[in-house]
Amino acid sequence: MKEFRKSVLQPFVVRFLFLVPIYLAILLLLKAMKSLVKLVQPLVQLLAGSFPAETVISLLFMVMLCILVGLLLGTKLGQARRTRTESSLFQKIPGTK
Repeated sequence: MKEFRKSVLQPFVVRFLFLVPIYLAILLLLKAMKSLVKLVQPLVQLLAGSFPAETVISLLFMVMLCILVGLLLGTKLGQARRTRTESSLFQKIPGTK
């Protein structure tokens, strides 16, 4: 039984724990891109019809937003805001400090 757990079950659990966050991050990205479609619609109308402009422009906006948030969190003000946000969220979760 120990060999079964070591050779079959453990690799399955490790792969599962590795792939689930990646899958959820991709789903979150796709949902955010879908939310941006109405915002980018005026830009899409300026481009050719055969080009998947909605998807590309939404993806570019999401990448720019992630870069901007990363840059802002690198500042002292951003780090202070992050600390305040984390502490206020973790206070609501039992067992964390």
